[in-house]
Amino acid sequence: MPSVLVDIGHPAHVHLFKHLIKRLQRHGVEVFVTARKKDISIELLEEEKIEFKHLGNNHPGLTGKLKNLLEYDYLLYKYSKSIKPDIFISHSSIYAAHTAFLLGKKCITLEDTGNADQSLLYRPFTDIILTPECLRKNYGRKQKRYKAYHELAYLHPHYFVPVNNIFGLLNLPEGQQYILIRFVSRVSSHDVGIKGITAEGQIKVAEELSKFAKVFITSERPLPSKLQPFQLKIPYSEIHNAIYHASLVFGESATMSSEAAVLGTPSVFFDKIGRYYTQEQEEKYGLVFNFTRNQYDLDKALEKAKEILTSPHSREYWREKSKKLVEDSISLTDFMFDLVISELKK
Repeated sequence: MPSVLVDIGHPAHVHLFKHLIKRLQRHGVEVFVTARKKDISIELLEEEKIEFKHLGNNHPGLTGKLKNLLEYDYLLYKYSKSIKPDIFISHSSIYAAHTAFLLGKKCITLEDTGNADQSLLYRPFTDIILTPECLRKNYGRKQKRYKAYHELAYLHPHYFVPVNNIFGLLNLPEGQQYILIRFVSRVSSHDVGIKGITAEGQIKVAEELSKFAKVFITSERPLPSKLQPFQLKIPYSEIHNAIYHASLVFGESATMSSEAAVLGTPSVFFDKIGRYYTQEQEEKYGLVFNFTRNQYDLDKALEKAKEILTSPHSREYWREKSKKLVEDSISLTDFMFDLVISELKK
């Protein structure tokens, strides 16, 4: 039986690969999943009922990343040598690329951030690098571009149908406006040297936006005590329904901003370095509003949020924009499935 190993290092990777995993299994491919604890990655795999090999927790900081490299290279190699997968697939996993190379197996790597430090460590060892067309990086002959965003792997209409149960979970009347705020931990490799919104800034964001609608906060890092009452408390699997029905998404997560764009919810993305895909989602579709220059742009980001919340634009206005985005794109899960099956036949 042909086999594939999918390496998971972040909660977003669970969503990215979950439909591919299940589709390959239905096709008769044996799929092995390895995972490291990062935020809610393990909990998401359990909710999705995806069997996996837990390789441990991510270690933060520069010294932690060196420890990760040594520890997970060894653990993944040891496990993979026993199961002998034909293909490795991941989102920019250094460990998967190294292990595949050592075992003489093919490796497919997805990349959408353009993180130079990380790509230097996996690029020589992987066989195929899949990137969205909007990523203005040249990875040479190994690169294959696709017309989509990673979030379309799981939020494309083929795979995601929103439901209204979120209002009950939030204890809100159906249709009531609310705002989602997202804060991140800043421990990823592309976050080295970058600080997030301060505790004072977090409080300011919540208090200012609360003047317009009910606010819920989801955060990778502990919230100040003053913000504890705002904490979002829903099953992890319901987050995309929450994004779909929100009036606005505001925060530091590029992934959640892109998810909002795909689902037709306007978002304000506040981050020092920005992302190619959120820039395109602003320039081409007007769904994400990027504030990336410096920490003093927080006031400007809040002004944009207030402008969106007080604009006469209806929900349908934003939905039409996302409809155009989806029409311009392919189903990434279908693309990945066809590629993996093709490579397994070689």
